[in-house]
Amino acid sequence: FMLDRYDALMAMSKWSLADKKEALKAAFQRENHKAMRAEIAKQMLQGSEADIEFGMLAFNAAQTEVRRAVVDNMPLTEKTAPVFERALLDSSYFVIESALLKLWEFEPYKQKRSELLDKIKGIDGYIFNLKIRYLELGCDLDPNLKESNVSQLADLCGDKYEFRTRVNAMQALQRLNVCNEKVVANLSACLLDFTRRLAGPGK
Repeated sequence: FMLDRYDALMAMSKWSLADKKEALKAAFQRENHKAMRAEIAKQMLQGSEADIEFGMLAFNAAQTEVRRAVVDNMPLTEKTAPVFERALLDSSYFVIESALLKLWEFEPYKQKRSELLDKIKGIDGYIFNLKIRYLELGCDLDPNLKESNVSQLADLCGDKYEFRTRVNAMQALQRLNVCNEKVVANLSACLLDFTRRLAGPGK
């Protein structure tokens, strides 16, 4: 029965928001399943018709998946910025990361980047996702920290960490477009690893 409801909901993704808005709102109120509620939030917040008021209320949902759908899909404006700031204190490390990346590129917050990074200082996150972002973004914020931060990212590519952490650290180094002997040594070790999902990104 739930699969039927989900299939119906996915079929509605092709409709204009005007044609489904009230139905989606009603479904959001009566639905308990996290995936269903997250999909509703996603559809309500996409495109130029995005229902901002709905999104701001939906962020209060108990389900992590719903809050993440809001942060991932709701337009960031002066009006919605407080929701994204609240998201920096969320219990989900992925919600925090998504909100941070949006605020980082939001023009009114570019003078507050130091404060944004302070929100995640000392937090490793899940598979070190927040520590990696802290080190990566810190290179942009303070060039004097770049050498130290790159060294720490290179360490996170090492075999002391599980492969998803290592891949995330590699991707951060690639975005920074940096390379030194330590980076090369750790990426070379990844190439020789028996795990294809590690060797591929290392290459």
